[in-house]
Amino acid sequence: MVGNRPVLTIDYNPIPEPGDMNGDGLINENDVNPFVLALTDRMDYESLYPWIDVEATGDVNDNGSFDFGDVRDFKLLVSSFSNGFTKSLSASSAIPEPSSPLLCYFTLGALLMMRISACRR
Repeated sequence: MVGNRPVLTIDYNPIPEPGDMNGDGLINENDVNPFVLALTDRMDYESLYPWIDVEATGDVNDNGSFDFGDVRDFKLLVSSFSNGFTKSLSASSAIPEPSSPLLCYFTLGALLMMRISACRR
């Protein structure tokens, strides 16, 4: 009690979001430096971000430990959120550029034209 008023104390322990290394609730470029710091100097990271469970937020590949194996998935996670996409920890697959089929058609057309002109001679 403070004076004659009761005091309400609320402990808020949110579920940590993997990749949110600075605890701002967002996964973006601002998490890169804290991620690197946590990998290279765990004690310094924990002194700067004492409210963050580094094992829970840093274990991006979900193998049970925060280590250098999380770097690739962290990079994918940050870039996917920075580009406005939904979270995806799986490896990205190659998607051909829209101009690739057009280039193939022009090449085939040019080869066909060369073949036709060679047959006319």
